[in-house]
Amino acid sequence: IAKFSESDAKKWNDFSSYISKLSHFLEKLYGLTPPGLPNAGIKEILGMRSMFGPIRKHGTRGIVDLLRVAPMMMPELVDEWFETELLRTSVASSGIHHLSFGPFAAGTGYNLLHQHVHANGVFHNAQFVKGGTEKFAIALKDCAESYGAEIQTSKKVQSIDTDEHGCIGVTLENGVQIIAKQIVSGLDPNNTFINLVGPSNLTPDFKTQLNNIRYRGSTARIHFALKSLPKIDGISENQMKTVFSISSSIEYLERASDAVKYGRLADNPYVEFVLPTLFNSDFAPSGEHVLSATVQYAPYHLRDTEWSDQLKDQLKTNVIDTLEKVIPSFRSIVKETSIISPLDMEREFGITEGNLNHGEMTLDQFMFMRPTISCSQYKTPINNLYLCGPGTHPGGGLHGTNGFNAAREILKG
Repeated sequence: IAKFSESDAKKWNDFSSYISKLSHFLEKLYGLTPPGLPNAGIKEILGMRSMFGPIRKHGTRGIVDLLRVAPMMMPELVDEWFETELLRTSVASSGIHHLSFGPFAAGTGYNLLHQHVHANGVFHNAQFVKGGTEKFAIALKDCAESYGAEIQTSKKVQSIDTDEHGCIGVTLENGVQIIAKQIVSGLDPNNTFINLVGPSNLTPDFKTQLNNIRYRGSTARIHFALKSLPKIDGISENQMKTVFSISSSIEYLERASDAVKYGRLADNPYVEFVLPTLFNSDFAPSGEHVLSATVQYAPYHLRDTEWSDQLKDQLKTNVIDTLEKVIPSFRSIVKETSIISPLDMEREFGITEGNLNHGEMTLDQFMFMRPTISCSQYKTPINNLYLCGPGTHPGGGLHGTNGFNAAREILKG
């Protein structure tokens, strides 16, 4: 940072501490079940006493700062701290992760804090599991089975079954019905209620709440199989074990987000990428590598076209053009490409509109308003049916808090 601005370098540690302090307050909120509105009782209010720890540590000023920063747009926040556009942009890009709008939107300050809650104090941080995420999934499976869980794969649920008393079980695509005392869904609210429970089993008021949830996926993933390790000027192989962010200015990010407004691909997209083969060489043949890119903005909702192989090719071209700004001749080392559009995410993984957070991370879809007021405490209007996915409080990310909170509520009975 000092190479670009001595002033910014001096402020960086203070800024990082400031954001970490606010994230600490948010983390405590995330571990709480939101109060039931409009009839929150004294028991629920007392349940928020875990917030007292951060207050004792940072004072009430911390809460004031949290309430001030969360509604901010990113340029307002970075204007208070930094002068170098590259640093300002790098920070601002953390505030637009998986959103359908740009850094000039109010509330991107909240998304920045959300991304920072589990980042161990590092912006654009990512956790890499030794052996890959498959090993992590296997470890979770083994742990669950050691406690008596039975896991069935390739058994798609066709419906969530109900009677006049509530949820009674699920029926699989093969026709087998599984009866259970409680059903817990990790799917997004649209898939859970509209596709599986069925609209005829929902009240008009609840259907209105569900229809008001905004998804608006605008993120695509592209995986490149490479002949060799890319060369980035001034970056050693060891330094490449990180998350790269490509954006030249806050204005660049805002112009990229304009694509969502007009229902088209961003000509100059915002791209983040990692090289997972530097952490696990098993992902590619010896000497070869994989580059995985997360791309904004590639909207689910298109205006004058639809997702097709031709549009995916255009997306690939735009992303390669962007990557070649930092990796010259990147095209020459690409062997194969796998593209996952928001529509692919919906069709292949059951993620409504391709939103990885199962609903946008905005202040009006936060805490007791996530996913709806009727489901904010993981219980639903249908007896014995619970939610535990990222569409619930506290939202998306691989942190497990949604499931932990939901399990706590289920055990209460």
